[in-house]
Amino acid sequence: MTRTQALRRVIAVSFLVFLTSNGVVADAATNSGKCAKVGQVKVVKKVKYVCVKTGSKTVWQVRSSNTNSGSSASSKSQTFFAPTVASDGLASCEIQERSIHRATYPNGPYVAFPRRPITSFRNSGVITYAMIPLDWSDLPGNKSQLDESVSQAKLFETWMETASQGKVQINWKIHPTWVRMPGASSSWYTPRAFPANVAFGDAAFAAADSAFDFSSVDAVVFFLPKGQGVVIEGTQGAVDTGLERSFNTAEGSIPAFAVTGKYFEQENKNYWSAWVHYSLIWMGMPELFDARSNGAGAPERAIPSGNMAGYDVMASQDGPNRQLSGWLRFLLDWVEPNQVYCKNLENTTAVKLSLEPVGNLSSRLKMVGIRISDTKLVAIESRRLDSRFDCSSNGHFKKDGVVVYIVDSTQGHVTGETLSLVSPSNRTLTRSFCNTPTQQDPVMNVGDSVDVLGLRIKVLESGAFDTVEITRT
Repeated sequence: MTRTQALRRVIAVSFLVFLTSNGVVADAATNSGKCAKVGQVKVVKKVKYVCVKTGSKTVWQVRSSNTNSGSSASSKSQTFFAPTVASDGLASCEIQERSIHRATYPNGPYVAFPRRPITSFRNSGVITYAMIPLDWSDLPGNKSQLDESVSQAKLFETWMETASQGKVQINWKIHPTWVRMPGASSSWYTPRAFPANVAFGDAAFAAADSAFDFSSVDAVVFFLPKGQGVVIEGTQGAVDTGLERSFNTAEGSIPAFAVTGKYFEQENKNYWSAWVHYSLIWMGMPELFDARSNGAGAPERAIPSGNMAGYDVMASQDGPNRQLSGWLRFLLDWVEPNQVYCKNLENTTAVKLSLEPVGNLSSRLKMVGIRISDTKLVAIESRRLDSRFDCSSNGHFKKDGVVVYIVDSTQGHVTGETLSLVSPSNRTLTRSFCNTPTQQDPVMNVGDSVDVLGLRIKVLESGAFDTVEITRT
């Protein structure tokens, strides 16, 4: 064999390896196959594949070539349209709460206006969280699990600061070693999340008090070893939301604590999103699922837990969409006044406007609220998959576009009907790859429309942001 022939053979073999490697990547990505290193990127036939961590696994997933962490970009030229008709002012969006839950539990989570003052936990400024790993003599923790707690803490911090548009800054104080709990692990068995296991909290604070400085701490997250069967769902509480008292330490009292359970060790579930869910409860936000769906008594509906499941972290912290709805951001004051467009139904004729994706860091318009009555509002917002937080799922759940839902303030915490998605009439219920129940398919793209409570909402353009037209029917 001549030198030239040998060189040609090496090139041919190398090219074959390249094709085979990329073919394997494409096939693996289609089937969410395993990959070696998080962040690794392959482009095969103009399709971009990224190695991501999902639960405890690293898998290939498809990424649009124009999508990066947290926001959507587009090569298409777009014009961001300011509303063609003036807003009626923020007061038009401030529907009044008339929920039975709020009347029964005046200090419970709120779903509308007036906002309920939260005295024990803030929704802005610097909030200090402590992370304390707990183990038992018969259930010891290890270093890799400590490393996992730190990475989950960082995701939580990033989510909170992004969703609040910088209004919340998380300061973590992380204990570097395991704190030993008294007794056998089985003696602390906690099968349900509610009511909060205060005895567990007391023992955990007592065990950590001599080793940890609780000065200036607002909330404590206790982290348990992987594979534990002690706390199943989780347990949590704050003084304003279920706890009758705070926890005492040598440096002062702590008003809130959380323990994430074995449930969050499953694939496509995460500790950080549970901490987000718990923290928003402490800030006064309602849980948007129907608590009765876990047992009995929930009304007959296509989605037993309520159809906001999968599209708000307060309906399901497990995804596929782990963002916070524009309505709850509005309640939390996490959007600026100029980012909310409000109109009364009787004053609505036809308006065209553009919406920045609700999860993006931006100063532009993010939510529309059309007031139908004193207790009902139609909300419109733009969504984009955020690869840092959302579970990257199949088909429908990958779509970027516009979401429409009804806010009903006669409903309240854990009723499943406070926020109700509105889907185009040709959509069917579907299931994602995210280890979650059947869900709605509400995301609208160009040409899609919905009719709801005397309004027609149609998507005119979609790219880096969405442009919609709202008319009376």
